[in-house]
Amino acid sequence: MRTRLVPAVLLATLPIALGAGAQPVPKPVDPHDWHDERYQRPAPAQPGTPHHQHHGHGASQPGHHPHTTQPASQQSETTHQHGQTAAPSGGQEHGMPAGWKFTLPKGDAGRGRDAFTKLECFKCHEVKGQTFPGMREAASVGPELSGMAAHHDAEFFAEAIMNPGAVVDEPQWRGPDGTSKMPSFNESITVQELVDLVAFLKSLAPPAASTSTEHKH
Repeated sequence: MRTRLVPAVLLATLPIALGAGAQPVPKPVDPHDWHDERYQRPAPAQPGTPHHQHHGHGASQPGHHPHTTQPASQQSETTHQHGQTAAPSGGQEHGMPAGWKFTLPKGDAGRGRDAFTKLECFKCHEVKGQTFPGMREAASVGPELSGMAAHHDAEFFAEAIMNPGAVVDEPQWRGPDGTSKMPSFNESITVQELVDLVAFLKSLAPPAASTSTEHKH
């Protein structure tokens, strides 16, 4: 059998022809070669670098705000997730202020007299020196009112109107069940009418001829 000899020129050009357009074969990974760049881990992020910035993305894009860590003093005053708000640092629990008392605003005595007439308070309470439309005779179901202003604060009158049974210090003003004879007017009077009615009661004074320092409810 005869062997044909390939010219040296063709042998020299054969690797070039075979490699044209072919991709280079990657070098096999040596598991013991830790200097191989494919084994290298990315360097840790530098202080101040957003932890979510990915490799190869470069600087943050406009309008993108990286997450930053707030100081502990600010975290305590911020709103947490799920709608829960932390109490401000250094806050104090609420409590009743020292010396507090309920204070009724000032009202109009003239409009208060109109409220007194509207509610027909004169049917149970006498007011010496004054008459009201529809009044026939002096009432005695409740205490006389002209001499009470000097003995009670405005807030006492407000409580007596809103909660008649709070203080009943005379047995004659109690009903058979032991509660106050005075009915509730809470559904018939506005807050402003209450304020004005108290102003009217505080403006009362007994007639000069019947002035007395004695007062009973």
